[in-house]
Amino acid sequence: MMFREQMRKLYERHWLGTLDGVFDHHLYRNIVLHGCRAVYFPFPKVACSAVKKVIARELRLDLTGSIHELRYPTIQLWKLKRCSSYFKFAFARNPWDRLVSCYANKILKDPEYTQGEYENGIFRLWKKYGVFRAGMSFEEFVHAVCSIPDSESEAHFKSQCGMLRTRFGLLQPDYVGRFENLAADMEYVCRKIGIKEYQLDRVNTSNRGGSYRDYYSEKIRALAADRYAEDAVRFGYSF
Repeated sequence: MMFREQMRKLYERHWLGTLDGVFDHHLYRNIVLHGCRAVYFPFPKVACSAVKKVIARELRLDLTGSIHELRYPTIQLWKLKRCSSYFKFAFARNPWDRLVSCYANKILKDPEYTQGEYENGIFRLWKKYGVFRAGMSFEEFVHAVCSIPDSESEAHFKSQCGMLRTRFGLLQPDYVGRFENLAADMEYVCRKIGIKEYQLDRVNTSNRGGSYRDYYSEKIRALAADRYAEDAVRFGYSF
């Protein structure tokens, strides 16, 4: 039994190219569940914390610490075709709503706040762009996002279609669930891949009031529509 388990792990690592470093799944944009014969493509700000928690429990990973820094198995992109029979899934979100969530979660009011993932009141990985600042208005934020090409965008404001685009070709999910129908769509995924018991928690929700539509003027709505036009068309969203 132990020998069979060792051979299975060797097969997964050397033939399928499975890695399990803390940040490998961010680099290769997928989490693989070999036991379920499934691959998940996470999109930031699309319930990926909640979905990752379901996956982490199924894989019996240690949930101590950040849900985004666990040792999820992931497949190197150039070897992903070797998992062609696996069920591949993702979840999409209305791009206008996703952008508001991103703003509410990653832009703080206090420019002195430096702790964890934040530096001077903004998400630390955005400092390099030089266009984001603590306390900026949503209109300023949208203009800043739209000034950065999608190919150079950090994952939280990169288009969802952009998250599927790699130098090895376009990642093709077999199923794309909707954030707006998360409970039912996640139930379908779990049934499909054989996860019999799961708990879908609310994780990392942004603190904002009202509808996402309240954040937009007509001008900013149109600007975001142009920036995320591919998402709106491919995933069937309108403002």
